[in-house]
Order: sequence, then C-alpha cells, then structure tokens
Amino acid sequence: MNQLTLRRGLLVVAVVLLVAVAGCSGPSGGATPTASETANGTASGTENATTTPAASTDTPGELGTVTEEGEPAPPETETESAPDLEANSSGADLDGEELNNATRAAVEDAGSYTTESRSFTAFRSQRGQTVTSGTSTTQVDLEAGQGLRISDQSVASQRGTQNVSTTVYTEGNTSYRQRITSQGTNYSTQEGARTNRRGIIPVNTSNFSQNLTAVTAGFVWETNGTTTVDGDTVTEYTLAGLEDQDEFTEGIQGTLTDISGTLSVDDDDVIRQVSLTREVESRTGTSTLQSQLALSEIGSTTVEEPEWTSEAEDADSS
Repeated sequence: MNQLTLRRGLLVVAVVLLVAVAGCSGPSGGATPTASETANGTASGTENATTTPAASTDTPGELGTVTEEGEPAPPETETESAPDLEANSSGADLDGEELNNATRAAVEDAGSYTTESRSFTAFRSQRGQTVTSGTSTTQVDLEAGQGLRISDQSVASQRGTQNVSTTVYTEGNTSYRQRITSQGTNYSTQEGARTNRRGIIPVNTSNFSQNLTAVTAGFVWETNGTTTVDGDTVTEYTLAGLEDQDEFTEGIQGTLTDISGTLSVDDDDVIRQVSLTREVESRTGTSTLQSQLALSEIGSTTVEEPEWTSEAEDADSS
C-alpha cells in the first residue's frame, strides 16, 4: 500500500493534532511493523509530529498509516485521476498561524492542559485486512513541571493481534517509562532527552510545543453552528473540500477517493478539537485512515506520579 502524503504533514497528531494533528507522510510500501517493534522505537517520533508507518505507543498520539504486511510497493506510476474533492466555495476565514498562536498562548497562560488523540488505519486487500488503532492521553502541568502520557496500540491482521501499552511520566529532567506487552512488563528511567531509538520520549513540561498551523493549510472549512466543550462555547466547522487537490495527491500512487473532517474553535480562537477521515484506493487495496485530537481541561489538569516510578528507578537506564 502507498501512503497518502498530505502537505505540511496534513494535520500536525495527536489529532496528536495537538500531537499533533500528527503528520501522515512517510515511506511508501514495506512491511507493517508489529506493535512491539513500534513501541520499542523502530519508528521515529517527536513531541510535535512524527513520520511513522503506524501510530506508536511511545509517542504522544502520532497519526500514521499502515501497510499490508509483507506487501511490496507497486512500481512507480503516474498518479491516478481522482474524483473532484475541491470545494466550490471559499469557506470560513481561518488563519492557521493565528489559531496556533492563540492556542499556545491560552494553554501556557492557563498553566496546564490535557490532550486526547485517536488514530485508526485499516488496509484491505485480497490478502485480508490489517487494522492499526491507537489512543494517547497526555496530561501536563506546566507550572509543576510534571507530565503523564498513556498510550495504547493494537495491530490486528490475519497473522494475529498484538497490543502494547506505554506510560511515560516526566518530572523535571527525569522521565520514567512502563511498557506492557504480551511478554510482560518492563520499566526504565532516563535523564534528559532521548539519545537513541530505544530511549524515552519525555513529556514536554516546559511549554506547549504542538504546531497546529496545518489545520487550515489547503483545507476549506465551512461554519456548522456552535456547541460547548468543557462548558466553553465553540464554533464547529465541517471540511468542505480542498483548495488544490493536486497538492494533496502529488507523488502518491493511489487515488484519494474521499476526505472529511471537523474542527472546533472556541471564542478565544483556541483549537479544541480536530478530526480527519480519508480514503485512498491503490492497485494493492483500499485504505481508511482516521485521526482525532481533542484539547481539554485547560488550566484544570493535575498530574499524579504513578506508583511504579520506584521500580523504574531501579531498572537500567535507557
């Protein structure tokens, strides 16, 4: 299967989207990594956005795609003609940079926040179906310098199902990790930033580092009423289409057959939720990719140290 490369990482993802909206670009073709391989650092990841074949459980809700296990990439061909997904209207007047700056300022002024991200990828071919799903919840107290990230990933195919759960707790310059797989539970601790692929990605407890400018890059959003999030009024937007479809299909060897999404922005121009669903058809099969990111509990998030950190301190450093 070939990945859909979306401009500027699509929605930088956790969706992630505060993790992103996490990036979806990456290498095409290749085998699907197992859940344990991904969690052990086979795929790269950062606090802002990642390029991964699957949503990693050791990163803050990255969004990605999955390939058919062992499926070789088809030969390079010209991009197939796609249906017209471009919007006929100009849509709402949204500025991604302004929304991103407003979101960062509001979160840092409030001193704490929570993000929840979800990703789902299903690839269907004559060989069967491979499904990768991931969830990640990140709680950060900037004033206390504490952060907790709980991530779960499941990879299911005709070969079976693998699940990985990873929890990272960061306080000051020290990070602790608990990883639970079918092989058991292991712990590790680390000072400072990750220095190798198996190291811990600390929770960013110094600032709100997510880059959300891409939520408007190439997308046409239309106003769709108001609702409330955490008691705050938000304006809801619906994805009406793309400004220039060619920019979203350049270089792919499949057809973007459908794309839809929602975006919620409060009265202070803070992005509270964004979700995206897209479908891609290629010569090897059909892919459905979904990603979502929600920002909540701004100013009211508290972080508690897990009971297992003492066990992590006794473990070998990563």
